[in-house]
Amino acid sequence: MTPDDPASVIEASFSSAGLHSFSCIGREGLLELAERSEPSAVERYGLLESSGAVVAALPYDPRGSSAEPPALCVGAFAAFNRYAALTRLLLGAGRSIAGAFGLPPKGFRAIVNSRLPEKTLAALAGIGFVGRSSLLVSYSYGPACLLGALLLPPGFPDVSTAYRSVPAIGAKGGCGTCRACADACPTGAIDRDGAGVDLERCIQHWTTRPGVVPEPVRSVWGRRLYGCDACVAACPHSARATASPGEVTSPAERSDALLLPAERRPGRFVPGPFIESASDEEIRAYFRKTALGLSWIRPEELRRNAILAGRL
Repeated sequence: MTPDDPASVIEASFSSAGLHSFSCIGREGLLELAERSEPSAVERYGLLESSGAVVAALPYDPRGSSAEPPALCVGAFAAFNRYAALTRLLLGAGRSIAGAFGLPPKGFRAIVNSRLPEKTLAALAGIGFVGRSSLLVSYSYGPACLLGALLLPPGFPDVSTAYRSVPAIGAKGGCGTCRACADACPTGAIDRDGAGVDLERCIQHWTTRPGVVPEPVRSVWGRRLYGCDACVAACPHSARATASPGEVTSPAERSDALLLPAERRPGRFVPGPFIESASDEEIRAYFRKTALGLSWIRPEELRRNAILAGRL
C-alpha cells in the first residue's frame, strides 16, 4: 500500500531533513536533461532509469570574505563541506520517502557536485534560472546556495505535477536590467550585456587551473586561496539567504546548524605560510574530507595561490 499523495510525503521528508527550498521534476524532464549531458554521466548516475528527481538548494552566507595576513580566504561555498552535508540530507530525505512507500532506500540516489549539468537540472525543475553570472539564481536564495538532487527509483509515482512553489524574486526570465554581479567582478569577467563569463578573467576559474595566472587576475588576487564570492555577494537576491524578516535566524544560519562537526572544515580562513611551504601530501592531509579535498583540486595550484597571495 502506497501513500495517496506522494507530493505530501516528499514535502514532509525534505522539510524534516532541513531542506526547505526544493522542486520536483518528472521523467520527461530527466530525459531532456540527458540530451544535454555527457553520455558517460547519464549512464553513471542512472538518469534514464530514474522516474524523476527532487532538486534542492542549500543556502550559505557569501559575505565576509576578506582575510588579513597571514591568513588566506576560502570561498564561502567551500569553507564548510556543504557538498557532503547536502548529500547526507538528501539521502536522509530519501530514506524517509522509502519508508513511507515500503521501498529499499538504496533505490534513491543523491547527485551533488556531479558530472551532470546541475544548474540546468535546477532550471528545468523550476527552482531558479541561470543568471548573468552563469550561476543558478534560485527563487529562494539567489545564487547563494549549493544545488543537489535526489533521484527517484524506477516505478516511483509521477512527480511532474508535484511542484513545490518557492518564493518568486522577480521575472523568471532572467536578471532583467540588473548588472550588480558584473559591476562587482574584480576583473570584469562577467559581460554586462549577458554574453556570458570570460573564464580567462575569472578568479574562481583560476584558483584551480594550472599555469601562470594572467596579470589582470593576479593584480586583484588579494588574500584568496580558493574561490571568489564577489558576484554571489553582490547579487541582490542573495539577501534572501542572509535575511529572514520576522525570524531570529536566517536561512543560511539554519542551514549551517545542520552541519556535523566534521563538515565544518576547513573554515573561511587558513594559514598562508603553512600552505606556501607544505608538501603535496601535507596539503592533501590538511584538506582531506573537505570541499578542497576533491581529486581535481591539486596541491600545486593551492600552493601557487598561497604564494601569489603572500606576494601581494
